[in-house]
Amino acid sequence: MSHGLSVNGNFTWSHSIGDLYSTNQTAQYQWWTQRNGNLNYGPTSIDHRFIFNAFWTYDLPMGKGKLLNLTNGILDRALGGWTIGGIETITTGGPNLLSSARDTFNDREAGGVQFGSGLTSQQLRNDLAAIPNKNVVTSSGNLITNVGSISLSNGAPNPAYYGPFTTPGLLGTNVYIYSPTSYTLNMSLNKMVRIRERLNLGFRMEALSFLNHPFFTSLGTLTTTSTSFGQISSTTGTRSVLLRAYLSW
Repeated sequence: MSHGLSVNGNFTWSHSIGDLYSTNQTAQYQWWTQRNGNLNYGPTSIDHRFIFNAFWTYDLPMGKGKLLNLTNGILDRALGGWTIGGIETITTGGPNLLSSARDTFNDREAGGVQFGSGLTSQQLRNDLAAIPNKNVVTSSGNLITNVGSISLSNGAPNPAYYGPFTTPGLLGTNVYIYSPTSYTLNMSLNKMVRIRERLNLGFRMEALSFLNHPFFTSLGTLTTTSTSFGQISSTTGTRSVLLRAYLSW
């Protein structure tokens, strides 16, 4: 604490890799073949490279004995004792394992995907993360990402650029693309009014996603045959305000 300001922050760099992309109690994700687990080696579903957290509060310099010294009791109770604070988290996106739903080798969807005409996984990621015109939506209200140049007229991806690996008896390649960075920015405003020595009245306002700026935490539809390829159906970031009053004694 210094001059009413308290800040606690941390930054994490990490890399989570293994031969099981996702693990859970039902063991839904398994090796393509029990003979060679290295074929499944790559980033896991919790592979977020960078995470930044900050927790802070600041006592506004107004009130009795502070920079703006309020000696009047009524003014001190009305204008003094305010504290603002925030919890901010920035997390880079996690990986998405591209799947073709084509069992070319066994029943583990081992087909994977394949690229053509010079398209790369990074270019696909950039196209799926960009919405060039937010006024362009489908009849269902979904936003369309920048995939028009690699899509067919029915909305499915053009297999000349991006499609399922379909060679029978062969294993495809694991291809991962990462989701956009997510931002969680919350603010609070707190006020404590002293009524008597052991009785205090408190007010608290919390603004979740206080900037009220929507952003996309996922990429558009990745399925290699879907007619909704590249469409995003939801966002996050809508501001919610919570108000609370309480007595403490």
